[in-house]
Amino acid sequence: MVVSLAARARSAALPASWRRPAAHAAWVLLLSGWAVARIGRFGFHPTDQGFTLALSWRLLHGEVPHRDAVSARPLASALLHTLDFAVPGPLFLTSAMIAMVQLVVATIALATLVTGRSVLSWGPLGTGLVAAAALVNLHTFPLMAWHTIDGIFLVACGWWALRAGLRSGAALPRYGGLFLVGMAAFTKQSFVFAAALTLTYLLARHSLSFLDFLWTSAFPLAYMGFVSLAGGFTAMVEQLGGASGAWPRRAFTVWESPEAATTMLWLAACTAALVLLRRKEIATFPAVFAAALALLVVLQGDMLRAGDWGMVLLWALVFAVVARWALDERAPHGAVAVLALAAMSALSWGYDSPTLLGGSLVLSVLWSLTPELPRCSLRPVAGLAVAAVVLLGTSKLVADAHDASPYRDQPQQELTASLGLIAPALNGLRTTPSTYRYVAQIAECVRAHPAGRVAVLPDNAFAYPALGLRNPFPLDWPLPLELVGDARERMLATVPKLNAQGDYLVLFQETGYTDLEARISAGLNGQRITCGQFTGVWAPQPLATQ
Repeated sequence: MVVSLAARARSAALPASWRRPAAHAAWVLLLSGWAVARIGRFGFHPTDQGFTLALSWRLLHGEVPHRDAVSARPLASALLHTLDFAVPGPLFLTSAMIAMVQLVVATIALATLVTGRSVLSWGPLGTGLVAAAALVNLHTFPLMAWHTIDGIFLVACGWWALRAGLRSGAALPRYGGLFLVGMAAFTKQSFVFAAALTLTYLLARHSLSFLDFLWTSAFPLAYMGFVSLAGGFTAMVEQLGGASGAWPRRAFTVWESPEAATTMLWLAACTAALVLLRRKEIATFPAVFAAALALLVVLQGDMLRAGDWGMVLLWALVFAVVARWALDERAPHGAVAVLALAAMSALSWGYDSPTLLGGSLVLSVLWSLTPELPRCSLRPVAGLAVAAVVLLGTSKLVADAHDASPYRDQPQQELTASLGLIAPALNGLRTTPSTYRYVAQIAECVRAHPAGRVAVLPDNAFAYPALGLRNPFPLDWPLPLELVGDARERMLATVPKLNAQGDYLVLFQETGYTDLEARISAGLNGQRITCGQFTGVWAPQPLATQ
């Protein structure tokens, strides 16, 4: 990978087709389409698949963030994914395609920062290897709209644009990049650090003007201003300030794993040797060994979601950055940017690993450790052949990992039921017959008990955008950590309003996380019903007189 990207072949030596932006747009779409067709449409779980889309569905119906919809995070992601509803095609499938495009583009943006080279100069080999890195970034994460993917995408593209603006002196990419970084801060609180680091970098290395600060703050100010004018300021402060913090504990506890610790110690030893040997010819050996070890970490990680392999790669890049910094006597800004973004992405309640940037971490490690390798002089045809082998191998690894363990679903050979038979928005998705029956029971119950307001509690956010339902409660996913601020009180306060107005259907799945569902069920005075494995309360008309 690095040999190709380190080559000094001039762009003029490349075929004209590889210097056209349209060619690169084509491979991004082709790779993303393949990922959705081969991976993204297999496996379905009714929990977080649809969580972001459900929030977008609320915004499209005029709900105000925090005032009407409770959220532990700012709703920049929900606003961004309102665009998913405008794309022709089945909602969940097109949304998966958009998520994959975001991952690929983010990988490209980070690769340009790390290598310092334009996309148009990569050639077939470099392009293919960055595509392989994008698939590693996907690993076995589900292809769906998600705030962490949005944050990575916005920060990576923002930094890419900012660098272009700083190099050219053009205002549009500079300020546009700062706007994207500021927007990323409102997808999830962990990406606030990206805005802070960006402004600090401008202050220390370039110049920080009022316009820089203004454009970075533009989206946050607009968001907070709109919510405040709509009467949601207090709720916003309570919800965003009341969420439980996420800390990088796993970055240190990973050392408790003997296997991971051994690998990291070898990487640390190799980078230390690289610094001590300096630029002597023998220094190539520890550098190549460390680079090979980083690749081995990916292979042994089995593309597992939130596996230790992501944290091992994070530490590998820490060592590589230190070594490169010591050797060059200046910071490798691109690698530092990837390191910082990976750390931000790992600040999560349930996904505390930087595996969404696993491929980018490997690329950064290889580039940092081995920039002095002999320059590759492969012809474009030979480079294309090598890239094809690597890309096909990576594709098989990722596909096999997804086949064995789709996101919270069964192996692919058991995914025989098409969810598109239930609702057009789910067309193209395949799952197990048991999950199919679960989703079908919700749809059948909604049809059998028509109501203007429908809730399926506690863990079925997908149902609202998929079936076109309006949830009368302020939270689609009332898990314990999501119950921020006065969320519990507001959920319970909805009950007397439903009793007074009627025209509601509230379904309860068998498994709950708190006593909230039981209290809601006990407080509703409609007709008690049973739909398969769901119990529910239905009031087709106002019940104020009861």
